[in-house]
Amino acid sequence: MQEVNPAAQGSENATQEQGYLMAYDKKEQKAKGVKGIAANGELETLEANEQNKGQFIRVDRFGNFFTNFGKNFLYQYNNPTRFSLYRMEENTPVEQAAKKIEEAQRPENEAVRRELSKNNRIYNNHFFNEREINWEQAERYGLTPEVLRQTGDMEKLLQGRQSGIAYDISMNTELGRQKGDAKLSLFRDENGAVKFD
Repeated sequence: MQEVNPAAQGSENATQEQGYLMAYDKKEQKAKGVKGIAANGELETLEANEQNKGQFIRVDRFGNFFTNFGKNFLYQYNNPTRFSLYRMEENTPVEQAAKKIEEAQRPENEAVRRELSKNNRIYNNHFFNEREINWEQAERYGLTPEVLRQTGDMEKLLQGRQSGIAYDISMNTELGRQKGDAKLSLFRDENGAVKFD
């Protein structure tokens, strides 16, 4: 039986809790390290390599995003939809993190995206990502992304809030077509899948 060094175990946990911030730039289709926010409100990024790692913003896994990065982030940041943000563990090599983030953006790598999103994704002011919603299933109930955008409820749902209006929900059952009105919200099931409530 091996003895466990408590000091070593504590430092390993600290490394897992601390990390650095990376972003996927949707315009350039490239993963980068995040240095901060410029005076004009644009995100400052650096090439994703070990030499630049010391300049990346540090984030704590259990700290709230706003306490880690500044409470006024969303007010300063002009283009939140251009970037997807990720917290990477301190001991993850930058090049490896960048490769994984870029792979996760491809539709054929759904498993990589889910695994990366589960523990590392920071959704700006969103708890959910629109791509995580099973729209085929939602259409069976009469819900489409277009309808939710037109009513202004898509943003509320992605932020973890309830829809502002009740939607006419209809579905086929053994008893025939069932209809009813319901306010919507999103939740994550035990497997991490995003579903309507």
